[in-house]
Amino acid sequence: VTSSVDFTPILSPVITTFTPETGSIGDIVSITGSSFNTVSNVAFNGISASYTLIDDNHITSTVPTGSSTGLITVLTAGGTAVSSINFAVLIPPPTITSFSPASGIAGDKITIIGTGFTNATKVTFGGTDAASFTLKDATTIEAVIATGGTSGKVAVTTPAGIGSSTSDFTFFGPGARFDVRNVINTNTTWKKDFVYRLRGYVYVTNNVTLTIEPGTKIVSNKDSAGVLVITPDSKIIAEGTATAPIVFTSAEANPAPGDFGGVVIAGN
Repeated sequence: VTSSVDFTPILSPVITTFTPETGSIGDIVSITGSSFNTVSNVAFNGISASYTLIDDNHITSTVPTGSSTGLITVLTAGGTAVSSINFAVLIPPPTITSFSPASGIAGDKITIIGTGFTNATKVTFGGTDAASFTLKDATTIEAVIATGGTSGKVAVTTPAGIGSSTSDFTFFGPGARFDVRNVINTNTTWKKDFVYRLRGYVYVTNNVTLTIEPGTKIVSNKDSAGVLVITPDSKIIAEGTATAPIVFTSAEANPAPGDFGGVVIAGN
């Protein structure tokens, strides 16, 4: 008995080459081989990719998001073809788009936003390693400023390279002076290693606590006559010692009455 149509065997697919052999997510890869006509899936190291069948011997495919270095496979009705060598996925170096706050002291926590932070191995501020850092996800890192930090670019290191900020982080070391204005509406600690200059009336409000460490210096200039006001819903904790007093004084080279406006603790 002879059939009226020819029998066409389904051949197993074969991948002979692909180009390029390295690329990034989103790149187009040309796959050459045979028996591709019934293709139903193309994958890069197990991650399915979009593809276009050119003819029985050629497929183009896009490197998919989430793929990593590994073998390319082509699935057809005749089976699965596997490349003889790996396709190397190039992971771009991290990028930093922003960080906040833009300045700080040792122990402060800085949030860094960007891309490609997965597997981060180092975070630096002005070339000085962070005291510690936590990888929140591929786009967010929280880093703690180290004692003895420096000002300069923020940088994140991963196995793919180093990403640096375009702007500088400003580190304030011992002896730095901070200007304080307007309101304090979050729990705040003034530290003994720094000088705090009041610029006009400064209100501690919103049911918060201002803590002043022993040995801290608070100053004011005659042009602003700073006044610290503790509103009824908030409080101040300021306990100096004989060896580490808390000092409220003038910042002028020649101090005079009125340079410092005073401290007001408002009652109900």
